[in-house]
Amino acid sequence: MSRIWMPGGGGGGADLDLVTAQAGDVLAGKVIVGPDGEPLTGTLALTGTAADSQVLDGKTYYNTDAKTLRTGKMPERGAQKASLNCGQSCTILDGHHNGAGTVTANSLASQTGVQNGKSAAGAAHILNGYGAWVNGTWVNGGMANQGAKTAALNCGGSYAIQAGWHNGQGKITANSLASQTDANAAAGDILTGKTAWVKGSKVTGSMATQAGGTYKSTTANQTISCSGKKMTGNIVIQGDSKLVAANIKKGVTILGVTGTWEGYVAAATDLYYNGANPAGFALASELVGNGVCSFDGAYITINSEGTAINSSLSLKSGKSYNFTGYKNLVITFRVAKKSSHTDTLISRRIILKGSTAVSRTYANDALVQGSDYTASLPLADNQKTFVPIVEFTTKGDTWQIKRIRLE
Repeated sequence: MSRIWMPGGGGGGADLDLVTAQAGDVLAGKVIVGPDGEPLTGTLALTGTAADSQVLDGKTYYNTDAKTLRTGKMPERGAQKASLNCGQSCTILDGHHNGAGTVTANSLASQTGVQNGKSAAGAAHILNGYGAWVNGTWVNGGMANQGAKTAALNCGGSYAIQAGWHNGQGKITANSLASQTDANAAAGDILTGKTAWVKGSKVTGSMATQAGGTYKSTTANQTISCSGKKMTGNIVIQGDSKLVAANIKKGVTILGVTGTWEGYVAAATDLYYNGANPAGFALASELVGNGVCSFDGAYITINSEGTAINSSLSLKSGKSYNFTGYKNLVITFRVAKKSSHTDTLISRRIILKGSTAVSRTYANDALVQGSDYTASLPLADNQKTFVPIVEFTTKGDTWQIKRIRLE
């Protein structure tokens, strides 16, 4: 073991075996006695680069100056924790973290959940071709894409709006009234008081009405004004079952029916029958007043008009008849014209002048113009053969004698 000799002063030298420091253990620029007793210049240099902010708060350290003790200022953050939703971020605080901290991303379900009071969207709520996260699950859309739907509606029509998504460009249009009321009626074609729509315009009718009625055939044409009117009833042209050929004079055409009748054929009991005069009746000389008598084809016309109150005229047979066995002489006549005589001193009457006169009397209001009547004169007191004379008192009426017969 070597020893260093320290000249001068008092007692013995240092033990060099105790020196262990090397040059790197001694600050640079400083000299010590090395283990070999020789001077040793230190090479240890303080080269720290830490700043106070890089050393934990409350901890001390040396930097480049071995004589300056420094204190750290780095914050102690311990275990920092955070929960993040999609799109959020968390700043890791400056300072010391102990390694127990965590930053956690929240679950997708918690971020795509349904709001309170709302229901979860299904495939039918999401447009076809698109998708969405619902309650953390991916849902492919099934909603139909209807695009822009269009339709044109007539009055009373409807259009069912199809389920799905519409882009807002669709349009449902009501067709014009003119296009739906394509008609050609004019006011005159529509009943008065009624209205109609023609080519989009309201038209008030002006057509008059015509009531129905019953009409008889006459000798002249009849015109029933129906032109431009609405008939409210039937027009009836009365027919007559008697309009047959047998009732029309032969060769005469009435309403398209050509007659074949060649005259009335009197029976054995007929004294006169619609123009057939087997009895040979003629105006008798027993004429009172200025009456009129004429044989007019199918009947004998008489009128006992005169100044005397009992004006009358008589028809006398040209031959005698045996009235035995017959009950009545029946006379059929029509009142062609009614006079205005109303005196009551004498009545309208028919008298058969035989061995015993018999008569048929009519009150003033008993006979109606245009009606047919039958007078039966009893033969109970005239059961014998004689020339019949029939007296007529018509008080100015015009009678048409159609038939005189026995029964």
